[in-house]
Amino acid sequence: MRARCRGSQWVDGLLRAEDAYRFAPSAVCTLLAMPIYVVDWAAPGPLGWSAPVYLVTVAGVQLTGRLLVRRHRLPPGKPFRPFERVRRDGGGPMVVEAAWTTLAERQGARAWLARRGVEVDEPTPLLAVRVGARVLATRSYQAYSVLSSVVWVVALLPPIPVLARFLVFTVVCTAYPLLQWRRVCRADRAAARLVPAGARPSLRVAAAQVGWRYLAAVVTTFGAGVVLCGWYAANPVGWAAALVIAAAGVAPVFGRALRAPVIAEDEASAAVDAALRAHDTRAFAAPFTFTFLVCIDLSTSWPWPPARFVPALGYFVLVTAVCVGVAIEARRQSLPRGHYGTVNR
Repeated sequence: MRARCRGSQWVDGLLRAEDAYRFAPSAVCTLLAMPIYVVDWAAPGPLGWSAPVYLVTVAGVQLTGRLLVRRHRLPPGKPFRPFERVRRDGGGPMVVEAAWTTLAERQGARAWLARRGVEVDEPTPLLAVRVGARVLATRSYQAYSVLSSVVWVVALLPPIPVLARFLVFTVVCTAYPLLQWRRVCRADRAAARLVPAGARPSLRVAAAQVGWRYLAAVVTTFGAGVVLCGWYAANPVGWAAALVIAAAGVAPVFGRALRAPVIAEDEASAAVDAALRAHDTRAFAAPFTFTFLVCIDLSTSWPWPPARFVPALGYFVLVTAVCVGVAIEARRQSLPRGHYGTVNR
């Protein structure tokens, strides 16, 4: 990344470290998820040495990423800054609405904009409120990914009841993103009070902003999961209950992304509003996690007959390929030209 304004060098260093910290653990989880089962399938028992190796590897990547991030710091700035707007409540007196942004939120918004090709020293207040809240909400996902990996490995152990394996893993993977998403909703409500009320985009426009490929990935994950649950699952009741909980967890996020009114004050903030709809569905309603339900189902029966193992492997490979394509497409997206903040030359 080439720095074009003052302060971009710090952002550039932080982004490089965060890339190793944020994307490497998920890549390791994806690459090792099915191979450990192949190893266990060829081994004498259903769970041999590969599960501990899987857990230790992911923990090691997380620790390495944390050490990289600790070496990078953004320059100091003012800790708090208000975003105030004065409006008239009908024919009554003037009302002052305010939303406070922290230094971490403004720095997070600046880093988020830099990832999308926009380099500013100070983002606009509206973007600092909305984008900064999302960056801080997802900052703890590294610890959450480790927790999810631990829960998933524990869910494969034979002493755990089968129904509990499905439910505990699904609840953990659904509840935490929803709790973080509520923090984002509070920031959006505060931002909506500071700008003129916007209209809801049409369902087709909102779906295009979220991404048709990503919606196809969601349909593939749940649709193919229902097919496997109905025809090939060894524990259809537990898998079906897990799919219902997962669908109930992602539905509010998609509903808000597709039907929420636009929160913008100019063309640049409108472009960010469209980008945030896609960001929210990927950060707080990632369906790829629920493909590991097939692994939990396979762990309940040994040996695996080809009639069950081959469809499960095909399902995992199909969903992984679709989600990887969506991720590559998302990383190539950029924001159009506009006023996203101030640049100090």
